[in-house]
Amino acid sequence: GYGVEQDVAQALNYYKQNVDSLSALRLGLFYMYGRYVTQDDQKAIQYLSQSQQKEAYLYKGILLEKQREYSEAFQSYLLGAKYFQKECMYKVGLLLKLGIGVDLDLKEAMHYFIYGYYLSARLNSYDACLLLSQLYELGRYVEKNHRFALSYYQQAQIIRKEKEGEYEII
Repeated sequence: GYGVEQDVAQALNYYKQNVDSLSALRLGLFYMYGRYVTQDDQKAIQYLSQSQQKEAYLYKGILLEKQREYSEAFQSYLLGAKYFQKECMYKVGLLLKLGIGVDLDLKEAMHYFIYGYYLSARLNSYDACLLLSQLYELGRYVEKNHRFALSYYQQAQIIRKEKEGEYEII
């Protein structure tokens, strides 16, 4: 703690007694990764479901995919995409493209990829840039355009170099 002795058990009790959107996200992540608590996907999903933080929809979707609950994962990603969560937009596009948990819809998938890219270009999404590069290079679902493909690929590489050495602190 800051200015006080660290007491993880007391902090967890405080989070559990005063569950708001942010503390629900944090508790969900603690259970998802087994940090300070025993790892438990079901409890993680329960807490993440109580959060309205846009990242909660991504993590909940990841856990649901892990459990092969693809339709529910898609719904979680879709909610996150509505809040402009960049990885959720990518996941919605990917699941639509593959027809996993939802009917195959390549046109709608491309909307999420393209919109997600423009959003992600500002938010640095390596996956979105790389995927769009490949789609334009191959002319899959979009008109083949080598200039766009090269531009997206270069953006992906810039993001990759910027992200090297970074790590997430929970």
